[in-house]
Amino acid sequence: MNDFEIKKIPYKEAFEKMKKAGMDITYDEAVLIVDFLHNLTSLVLKKHFKLP
Repeated sequence: MNDFEIKKIPYKEAFEKMKKAGMDITYDEAVLIVDFLHNLTSLVLKKHFKLP
């Protein structure tokens, strides 16, 4: 089976997009959000697509 990796959006880029979308967050909060969404996406894909 192939190695599977989800690429993360750079924290700075995510922070800038969130601010532009009107979110009132700090850089540290943006980092937590990106990490959470990355972990959640990995878990869902592994469970439903039987990925390693």
